[in-house]
Amino acid sequence: MAKKKKTRTLRVLIVDDNRDHCDTLVDVAGLYPDRYVVTTTQTLAEAAGKLNGGEFDVILWDYALPDGTPFELMAKTRQQFPNVRMIAKANDHKKADRLMTAGCNIVVGPMMRPEDLLRCISGRRIKRDIHV
Repeated sequence: MAKKKKTRTLRVLIVDDNRDHCDTLVDVAGLYPDRYVVTTTQTLAEAAGKLNGGEFDVILWDYALPDGTPFELMAKTRQQFPNVRMIAKANDHKKADRLMTAGCNIVVGPMMRPEDLLRCISGRRIKRDIHV
């Protein structure tokens, strides 16, 4: 009988002020409770508090939040947690370039399917190209 491969549970922080986006991703991740533990925040201030209180494996950033853009907090996070995977949502190449400069690993379009976004969070390749 083949051994079942043990899956590492990823601690994911979502920083997005759109509750619908957060709720959808939490619902889809909830289908795999052994793979994802998801925490959501709607502002940079909330995200900073969560980052001070614990370590995450993956952070999903929205580009525009009620209290600003994430560049400064992303750069600080990259220094504090160099191995964290950071994914950001942006809708044009200029924003994508700025996010990558701030320490982001990958930039995806804002309308990416939740299933594909979970593949990115898991570090797996998606089945089609993503263009911002």
